[in-house]
Amino acid sequence: MTEPRGHEKSKPVTAPADGGEPVIVYDPVAARQWLLDGAAGEYGIDAMFSAIELSIVAGLEELLAALGYNAVPGVWAMRLPLTNVLIWRTADGDGVDGGGIVTADLTINGQPIRLATHHQGFDGFTQRGETSGIEAAVEVLGQVADLVNAEADLLRRALTPRGVYTVLGVWQGDNAIPFGVVAGQHEVTGGDDSEYEQGLWALSVEAPDGETAERLAVEEIQAH
Repeated sequence: MTEPRGHEKSKPVTAPADGGEPVIVYDPVAARQWLLDGAAGEYGIDAMFSAIELSIVAGLEELLAALGYNAVPGVWAMRLPLTNVLIWRTADGDGVDGGGIVTADLTINGQPIRLATHHQGFDGFTQRGETSGIEAAVEVLGQVADLVNAEADLLRRALTPRGVYTVLGVWQGDNAIPFGVVAGQHEVTGGDDSEYEQGLWALSVEAPDGETAERLAVEEIQAH
């Protein structure tokens, strides 16, 4: 065996990095239309809504409240176990810093859980500080959806039982191609690699199932 080697597009589903089901499905195109149709005026989303004005978190409070509990599912749909998303302003009062912490409320096995993101600075919600108004709001909601989906996915993976699987494969060009998965950790030796000039490979990984193990093994072995 060889050693391992080394937003105007609609994005209706904001998914976790490892392909798990998102708890928030966000459609930026629908969000823009919703804001243009009157929501922007109703919730104070104007030219002053920008990182430069340190006003994003305050406006985001209003937007999340309006979208909460699946009030506008075509724009922002929450899936169980997620029940609510909030933004908490930091250093408000006499010391406004324009930042905040996003929290996500979930109910798992009848138990309430609150997840919190790392602190988001005033300039952490949009790629460009000068982006303002409706365009900023569309981008900000996407950023929040990404943050919540990522945190929920980390929790899901932590709660998912994991086993060890050994994945077998071959090299074709620069691609690691898997051809089999065996439950358990196994030392793999020998094998006829005469048909595969670049050799065979095997790697044991922890994963909740064989399909995930196969994907994780390919990612890991190609990273080396």
